[in-house]
Amino acid sequence: MNKADDLGAWPINKLILYYAVPSIISLVISSMYTIVNRIFIGHIPGVGALALTAIGLTAPVTTFLFSIAAWIAVGASSSISIRLGQGKKAEAEALAGHALLLSVLVGIVLSLMYTLFQDPLFRWLGIRGEGLSYAKDYMDILMWGAVFQLQSFIFPNLIRASGNPRFSAVITAAGCLLNIGLDVLFINLLQFGIKGAAMATVLSQLVMAGAGAFYFAKGKSVLLLARRHFALTLPVLKPMLLIGMVPFMNQMSISISQAVSNYSLARYGGEAYIASMAAITSVIYMAMMIVNGFSQATQTIAGFNYSRGNQTRAFQTLVLSVVYSSAAMLIGFGFLQGFPGFWAKLFSPDPQLIEVAAEGLRLYSFVVFLAPLFLIGSGFLMVTGKPKTALVLVISKQCLILMPLTLLLPPLMGTRGLWLAQPLTELIIGMAVAVILLKLYKPLRKMESRKESIPL
Repeated sequence: MNKADDLGAWPINKLILYYAVPSIISLVISSMYTIVNRIFIGHIPGVGALALTAIGLTAPVTTFLFSIAAWIAVGASSSISIRLGQGKKAEAEALAGHALLLSVLVGIVLSLMYTLFQDPLFRWLGIRGEGLSYAKDYMDILMWGAVFQLQSFIFPNLIRASGNPRFSAVITAAGCLLNIGLDVLFINLLQFGIKGAAMATVLSQLVMAGAGAFYFAKGKSVLLLARRHFALTLPVLKPMLLIGMVPFMNQMSISISQAVSNYSLARYGGEAYIASMAAITSVIYMAMMIVNGFSQATQTIAGFNYSRGNQTRAFQTLVLSVVYSSAAMLIGFGFLQGFPGFWAKLFSPDPQLIEVAAEGLRLYSFVVFLAPLFLIGSGFLMVTGKPKTALVLVISKQCLILMPLTLLLPPLMGTRGLWLAQPLTELIIGMAVAVILLKLYKPLRKMESRKESIPL
């Protein structure tokens, strides 16, 4: 049975679950890197709250690094799904090789640039005083492992796109478990402090990258890589980078928004609010991995079917994914609203920080169940020939809505405005995406009106 051909034959609900569940498991486990590190850092005796504040201030840098990983990984994996749908296996193999080589080259460049421009970077981020030493201790190690961070995200995406989402989830889970074990070793037993958290992350990502390389080297994938696939050429890079531009710009704009948010948090709240935001965004980030899992499944299935001219089947995938993920996020909404103090206590024993983070989490997650509209909708637009529309939505959300609200609400509403900017943004952008998709649905239905309805 050809796993790629199953994308055009299996019932859509079965396909979505087949691809989404392993992706969700993989992504949730992957998000544990950030969460576990911040939990351990927040509980370092005597300095946990200050160290967590330093991590919050460096978030724009780590998000930027993730934006590069998403650009390459999502661009390559989505393009690979489309090429496999078109029966162009050789082009899919070239895309995989290009993505892997590009991640190595870009990772090296990022490490060197961080070394050269470290001091002005930290000044621009507003990191100074006692927190500066903690930020440097953490970022120095993390950025020198930039290659492994990129590849630990790219390999699972390539493996998933080539038709093996289960193994993608396995290597991600193994990396996370190793990270937790190394956190215990380096932070609790060897007392390396915040440096230990960074070391644990980089070493576990190195192991993940090694497992991915072994998978392809041993010919386990339907994509068989040869030396010729690693010679970078513009015709192969261009479509990959064009599709990857949407998640890249999304994460880039998030990085800029985080810098703006840290400015407002520092001005209207203080260190406790910066540390609380680091905890809150970690919890929300884990919840969003459920939506991202459905989004990745949608892009794989919809991209394949749309490339074969089956627009109705592609759009049905979008609708079902939004319904499934919204239902899951409603359950998550209940846990976040009902037990905010529990989540806050995970990150720090400090009573003030717990109180601030609990209130912030309740407000920040108020409309979290609307997130699927934007995340899945923009991903669908990206793989169905409308990347410009997706890009406009992505930039609008972060730069035209969230950032202005982050600056305007705190002077009007006090510290509550620091937390309410995100849910208001999600509400506005969700409605915009819904309107756009409803308008696009009519021509899709007309194009398929003479074809037999595909059962769900």
